[in-house]
Amino acid sequence: MGRKASGWTCRQRKEGHAFTVRFTWAGKKYDISTETRDPELAPIEAARLYAQVVSSVPKPEPVRGRHVQALEGLIEEWLLFLTATHDVDTIVTWKGYAEGHWLKHFTGLHDVNDQQALAYQHKRLKCVLASTVRHEQTALRSFVGWLYKQGHLPKEVVVPGIAKRVTGTKYEKRRRSPAIEISPSEVRGIIGALPEWSASKKVPKFPVQARFIVAYETSLRPETLDLLSVPEHYGPGRTEIVIEVWNDKNRYQREVPLTAAARAALDSVCPRQGLIFGSHDYRNQLRKAVKDALPKHRADLFTGAHLRSARITHWLENSANIAGAQHMAGHKLMSTTARYVKPTKRAALSLLEDDRKALLPAPKEPLLLPAKSEAAE
Repeated sequence: MGRKASGWTCRQRKEGHAFTVRFTWAGKKYDISTETRDPELAPIEAARLYAQVVSSVPKPEPVRGRHVQALEGLIEEWLLFLTATHDVDTIVTWKGYAEGHWLKHFTGLHDVNDQQALAYQHKRLKCVLASTVRHEQTALRSFVGWLYKQGHLPKEVVVPGIAKRVTGTKYEKRRRSPAIEISPSEVRGIIGALPEWSASKKVPKFPVQARFIVAYETSLRPETLDLLSVPEHYGPGRTEIVIEVWNDKNRYQREVPLTAAARAALDSVCPRQGLIFGSHDYRNQLRKAVKDALPKHRADLFTGAHLRSARITHWLENSANIAGAQHMAGHKLMSTTARYVKPTKRAALSLLEDDRKALLPAPKEPLLLPAKSEAAE
């Protein structure tokens, strides 16, 4: 007897390669290329490939006592149905609700009823805020409504609403520590103390100092730096880094201009082809460098990601060009960039210096005498 469908997953085997869709249907495992590396198009193509296999391969005969169609398969069919009316981000989010929560609560199609829908609400309100549960229930209403219209449920299931006064429970998740305030001179001290290359004999050597120079000069996120490759994103002599949709957290495709320091760092480690930096463990090198550059109580709080916060803060301290900082940082909202404006003594001193220069009297222009005419001579 074949196994039930396990639902499809869409992933990249290696950075820059096409996404593949993986799933199990009728006891057979499938691993099919979507022939695209675009993260927005890949889920749509994955859903199409899954539906193509499901519709062409006969389902296994059910065993007595088991439901004819598994809930996982119905969820996949529903998500495929949504591709005609909903955007990709919504479908991916709702897929996360289904696989992360619904399949753990509803044991099967027989369990999808009014009582269990109410129980799901109470269960989730004990874990997360009511606003989050409302989003999940919007998706759940869509799913159970689709089940009824398709004839999988004998009657409509009521997914209850949540009263306005209900708050739910704040999700206790360990957050990244807030970025500590770092001056430009301290950043130079940290980067200057880093080794040029790793020294471990357990793994092939990789560039260290150049990576953090580029990280500070561009404010690119660590995960974006991991994926930079030649010739797709950079090549010797170029004046910018090309950021694609698939390697940016906000899917913000853009060209990031480079400073002379960033270009020199990239050119010093740039391969002929392939990843420039890759993903490595920099904690040991960074810990030693920070220990030399910062006091212990601040060094203990520092992480590599804080260089991004420092760079954005320094830009905003030195210039009112918030749109430029927004572009460099990859923020789609200006309000996100504005959060990096922090009150510091360094910024106050800069303000007073600018004010002093503005109050200085303007230099007197030299008096220009009219040229003597030949007649006057």
